[in-house]
Amino acid sequence: LITSDHEGEDEESRSSTLRQPNEPFHPPDGYVFPKSLVGDKSKSTRSCSAGWFKKWKWLHYDVVTDSVLCFVCNSAHNKKLISCQQKRDPSFVQKGCRNWKNATTKFNQHEKSDGHREAVEKLNLLSNPTVSTMLSTQSAKAQENAGKCLSVIFSSIKYLAKQGFPFRGREHNDGAFFNLVFERKNDVPEPDMWMKKRDNWLSDTIQNDFCCEC
Repeated sequence: LITSDHEGEDEESRSSTLRQPNEPFHPPDGYVFPKSLVGDKSKSTRSCSAGWFKKWKWLHYDVVTDSVLCFVCNSAHNKKLISCQQKRDPSFVQKGCRNWKNATTKFNQHEKSDGHREAVEKLNLLSNPTVSTMLSTQSAKAQENAGKCLSVIFSSIKYLAKQGFPFRGREHNDGAFFNLVFERKNDVPEPDMWMKKRDNWLSDTIQNDFCCEC
């Protein structure tokens, strides 16, 4: 039995210091941890150890309750990412662990537990975008660039048509239209790579189609 001044506190208050932090709290060097009596009749005392935080990076120290929590599991619990109730370890998720005598054994067991591994996996998925999300983002960016390129093409055609300038040279990539578009890449950089991959968009046939649309 571990006795302390915080023994009567409820579960909610014991985990209150870990509601919003972005990273676990590790006491600074030289911090003096409170000592607790171990057992009813024993006069021996135990306390938290600074060295534990260097080995188990996921440990979070609660100064108010003089206990440690698993930052990963508590965060996953608060975000409601842990699905199975039986996988949650109350000592590390909410209540706080103060069993200093068997602390290292408890830490090793928790780190290898299914609940801890699930919490790590769920938080990683939450912080890193999925493949489908990344592809959707890339697709949206590609569409945005395509729109800017088409705007450059249409405005260039309108300008040449109003001025009465010929569009083409001997080749489709050797005329006023082609050269004007690529001159404008200094102001609108998107057309450069996009049109190098799709230079048929500046072909004679496409120019005729664009003229009809304009």
